[in-house]
Amino acid sequence: MSNVPKPDHPFWLTPEQRRRIDQQEYVVLSPLRQALQYVWVRLAVVVLTLGVVAVCLSLPPMWRSSPSGFTPVVRISLLEWLQCRSLKQSASQMAAAGKLDESILAWRQAIANNPADLEANRGFLRTLSIAKRPAAGNLSQGLWRAQWLLRITATNLADVEVVGHLAQRYEVNDLALALLTPKEARLSDASLGDLLRTLFRGGQMEQFAAVWKRHPGVERNDPELALYHTAWEIAWGPPRGIAAARSNLQKAKEDLELRVTAHELQLYVSDSLADLEGYADSLQQLRDLHYDRPLDHVRYWRMLLATGRKAEAAALARVYAAPPETALETRLMFDTFVQVDLKEYAAEFMQRHLPTFEFDRELWVRQAELLITLAHWDELRALAVDLRATQRQFLGLTGYAWFIEGLANYRSHLPEPAWEAFRKIPAWPVDDALLGYRMAKDLSSFGNPELAKEVLLSLEKAAGDTAEYWFHLVVASYEAHEFETMLAAAEKAHQLAPNNLVYINNYAAALLMQRKDPPLAAQLTLRKLTATPRDDGARLNHVLALLQNERTAEAGALLQEVDPKRLDSRLFTFFNLALFELKYREQRPREALAAYGQIESRFLLPPQLSWLEQTHARLVDTGH
Repeated sequence: MSNVPKPDHPFWLTPEQRRRIDQQEYVVLSPLRQALQYVWVRLAVVVLTLGVVAVCLSLPPMWRSSPSGFTPVVRISLLEWLQCRSLKQSASQMAAAGKLDESILAWRQAIANNPADLEANRGFLRTLSIAKRPAAGNLSQGLWRAQWLLRITATNLADVEVVGHLAQRYEVNDLALALLTPKEARLSDASLGDLLRTLFRGGQMEQFAAVWKRHPGVERNDPELALYHTAWEIAWGPPRGIAAARSNLQKAKEDLELRVTAHELQLYVSDSLADLEGYADSLQQLRDLHYDRPLDHVRYWRMLLATGRKAEAAALARVYAAPPETALETRLMFDTFVQVDLKEYAAEFMQRHLPTFEFDRELWVRQAELLITLAHWDELRALAVDLRATQRQFLGLTGYAWFIEGLANYRSHLPEPAWEAFRKIPAWPVDDALLGYRMAKDLSSFGNPELAKEVLLSLEKAAGDTAEYWFHLVVASYEAHEFETMLAAAEKAHQLAPNNLVYINNYAAALLMQRKDPPLAAQLTLRKLTATPRDDGARLNHVLALLQNERTAEAGALLQEVDPKRLDSRLFTFFNLALFELKYREQRPREALAAYGQIESRFLLPPQLSWLEQTHARLVDTGH
């Protein structure tokens, strides 16, 4: 013990305190120092230290896996990277063994560990593309991952083809065409086949023929694709090729490798030619082979509807039990249920299958509109909450979700929650013009034209090149009493559609309110009145234009042709506004003041009110 070195002690310690410290340190440290004299103990300490360091480095998400400049930044831990690598190997092996469901699950787990791993995302999409019936949620997740992959890789051609094939496989036609059409000249034969199949099944036969003509020989390694052109020749091609094409399609029905595709294409041909018997025969053949799809049955019901056999179509639709396999089938089945007056059943059907095809924005809108029709406000409110779920924000319907929640509350006589929801709409602008128009119209009818105008303004990027957009903005701005916006929108609508009488009338009305270009206003109002001579509104606008051009006698004569008793409140105000100006110009102040008393200011915009009040003040100042 005496050989153990003693530490230095602070000078303020007493000798007894120093002795006790020396004795305690010797007892504690002596065994450790003795142990460290052995090499294996030192190695064990080093290994343990390295292990602790490795754990500290592997658990925190320190390593960036997403490309530079990509947002959001994806960071993973070393452990997650190792797990992702192991799961990718397992997924590939299971896919090679034909265990597609297990492979899809492994790919999803790999992506969960490293969302930015390109190989994992591609493997998941490729495996999903060859699965017969994906489990609920897998297809939705696949479309989500597809958009994520295209963002990471900046839509390079290889990934466009991967996603395009998935979209074609599950008939997400809009996505397939949006991806493949712009890159047609650079596509592989396989992806050209995806494009041609999508065009054919989507009924775009002119585009199908044009793409086929631009790529001769694309079918050389794809006999199934050649049948698509055969079917096109029968129903949409030139007459001289119909007989040979019919014969070729009939032969394909006897070919074990092609008979399913041949009968599927026969359904398209029979549908186009309104051949109900031929359609039913091929549908039965597919049913016997267990290759009939819900879409095939839906088309049959719709053909029955077209021939007036609604009851038969409704009976078949009501007892059909197979679930839809694609978003397109879901849409058509839902629409058919509504058309055969199975609206309650249609709502229940959509509620069951919407989670599987949640990536299709049109399904959400269809369900919302049906619930509104049925006045199912609780279900509509629940749909709105579900639509705002985080992974569904890419649909661009968050603003619409707030709208339908507000609508459900409004119709349930809950005004405060309704307006709380409505006020959140502008923060989430919709990019669908028709949807935005409908929202704006309802918001205006609920008594909030200012909010309706905001919704329309947010649509300018998506719909600003259409006259219809500016027309709706004119209406909303007029109701919100925002003249400057109304004038600009009216002028834009007239520029885009200079011969549309409604837009001519609106622009003329805006000019009359502004009182700055009377000659142009007179030209426009005359065009409208000439086209619609019995329109009292057009006649009153032309009277106002004549007055501003100081053509008082003509204005007075034309105003006498208007019977004020048949006018509604708004037109009655404009009648009296014209009469007020007429009598003012004729220097008949008492009659002008009498007309002034009949004017309702709620129908006038700020420039009109300003002129009216200034003119009235001048009359009053003269003592009349």
